[in-house]
Amino acid sequence: MLNCADKTIVFGDLGEIFDETFYMMPLLAKGVRTSFKEGGAVFVLLASLEGIEKPRVEDIPIVREFPEVFPSDILELPLVRDVEFSIDLVSGTGPISIAPYRMTPLELAELKKQVQDLLAKKFIRPSVSS
Repeated sequence: MLNCADKTIVFGDLGEIFDETFYMMPLLAKGVRTSFKEGGAVFVLLASLEGIEKPRVEDIPIVREFPEVFPSDILELPLVRDVEFSIDLVSGTGPISIAPYRMTPLELAELKKQVQDLLAKKFIRPSVSS
């Protein structure tokens, strides 16, 4: 049944009654011709349903590339499962704010010296993220 108001299509069995004014009937060319001659609006919908083939393990490119890594007794892909992960928070708590670790002037000078040394050797580089 095509419901233009709801923008839906309902597929049912032949003879199934949707409401008192509509039920599923096979569509014959003679009936279409008669309805068309009587001034009725005629709509035809051709639809087909295709079965979706289950993916096979052999169809995955990485499995084909490295067959020795994957055991041969795997017959199908694992079921798709929802990941159940949550971080339980106590209601009413805010973000944890911890002051940065403070260094003594001697420690800070040593840290700056080591950073400059690593920059000079190009082991590290300044951050350019925006």
